Amino acid sequence: MNSINNFENPHFARQEKVNLEASMETRAKSFQNTLSKLQINQGDTSSGVSSSPADLQQLTLNSQDPIVLRQELQNAYERIRQQELDIKKLKFELEMEQGHVNILRHDNQMLRQMTVDMHVSAEQEEEYISNKLLKRISGLKKEKGELLLQVEQEEEYLTNTLQKKLNQLQKEKIDMENALEQEQEYIVNRLQKQLDSLRNQQTYHPHHSRENSTSSVSNTGNVTPLPPASPSST
Repeated sequence: MNSINNFENPHFARQEKVNLEASMETRAKSFQNTLSKLQINQGDTSSGVSSSPADLQQLTLNSQDPIVLRQELQNAYERIRQQELDIKKLKFELEMEQGHVNILRHDNQMLRQMTVDMHVSAEQEEEYISNKLLKRISGLKKEKGELLLQVEQEEEYLTNTLQKKLNQLQKEKIDMENALEQEQEYIVNRLQKQLDSLRNQQTYHPHHSRENSTSSVSNTGNVTPLPPASPSST
């Protein structure tokens, strides 16, 4: 789990890549040196093997002792066999190191692919977050517009309601003023008729005017108001 988390870390992946490349470079140099030494040893061996007949001839010329010759041949054979064993060992080690190099190359390729995938994932995540924020901002703007429209509609409704009430009150005021004016006109007309009636009575009955005036004065508190005149009577 920790290794997976480390691979998901870009810094760790880059550091691991650098370390692997450095290790591969070091091992490549070591392989090159080993191969150079191996080629030198092979050259020495081949030269020794090719010159062995001359050496044997020189030994034959210098010495006719078969024991010495046999010993020299045995030593040369042992050296050749040891060098062949060393060559096989080095070839085996070379194959092993080449296998390690292939593994490291595969791991390096995997790390590169993981780095690319992480970049793609990060870009997708950023794009997702950006789209989400843009949608949220658009939603908030829409809600703001709806709230402003609702407030405007409520203000318009309240304004219309208050205007209707004001118009109703003004109408009621005008109606009350008209009713009051009609009532005043009715009272004035009734009093005027009563006054005219009294004048007519005084004109046709001058002898009883004083008595009527006296009785009218005494009965002022008992005067019964006349009903409103109908339009036909006026």
